Amino acid sequence: MREIEAQTPNAKLTQALWGPLNKAIYSVSEDCSTYVHDSETGELLHRISDHQGPINSLSFSPDEVFFLTCSDDRTAKVSLSPLLPVSSNLSCLALRHTHLQECEDL
Repeated sequence: MREIEAQTPNAKLTQALWGPLNKAIYSVSEDCSTYVHDSETGELLHRISDHQGPINSLSFSPDEVFFLTCSDDRTAKVSLSPLLPVSSNLSCLALRHTHLQECEDL
């Protein structure tokens, strides 16, 4: 059994899901970050810190190319999965209240 722990002391993981092709485990945390771990070794592959508040929810698009995170900062952010070889200038979109904006650099 593989165990994934929160990277920040005293910050709980709030959700974890299998990523594309089951090669990674994506988790979100109260420390405002999304983590991507190798599903076989548990090694941390990516940390995405683009929210200003705890992240409560994580879900993938049906094709698993994008994932959506929702946070206490009152935003939902759509990000490109960092493990897929997809070429795009768009890495993240933020849904803030009633408008859509491109995220700042991750």
